[in-house]
Amino acid sequence: LNKGEILGIAGVSGNGQPELAEVVTGLSHPDKGSVKLRGKEISSFDRKKRINEGISFIPEDRNTTGVCLSWSIEDNCIAGYQERFTGKLNTIDHKKSSSFAEGLIEKFKIKTPSEKLPISSLSGGNCQKVIVARETAFDPEVIVAAEPSRGVDIGAISAIHDHMMELRKNGTAILLISSSLDEIFELSDKIAVIYE
Repeated sequence: LNKGEILGIAGVSGNGQPELAEVVTGLSHPDKGSVKLRGKEISSFDRKKRINEGISFIPEDRNTTGVCLSWSIEDNCIAGYQERFTGKLNTIDHKKSSSFAEGLIEKFKIKTPSEKLPISSLSGGNCQKVIVARETAFDPEVIVAAEPSRGVDIGAISAIHDHMMELRKNGTAILLISSSLDEIFELSDKIAVIYE
């Protein structure tokens, strides 16, 4: 996967797509093989270390791994990136996190009256926009996007796709894992098929 490129991974569900995403993002470690970033071996790095290396993750299942449904929209906007919002005494600076969440809500046109509401109050498409907004907010070097538009309406799909193309244009490398061939063909520079 090269800088400024979208590599689409196509294939029938159940052929290792979630495992590939987890290994690349640091949620699990490979039994064999390796993960390298800029030629540097990072297979032993955990998720937090990979976030710091610039690898972000838009997970396949937004409700179980993308967000914490009992948290506010604001808290979900900084999930995984809390250290960037800590103030004195190593606690969250809520003024800073609230302002950040408001900015994401405005930029991504997330329909909500307040960032303080629980994220469970959002529609599926708006919830997905929160995840995409959070995972692309800090100029990641690599994005692993697993089923980024699954279960969202046409307007949200278009917004997510446009944003991914903009990121690609700005040099971000995107590993797109999707069971939608239309999505793969529309966005990918290169396509690989995962099988068994």
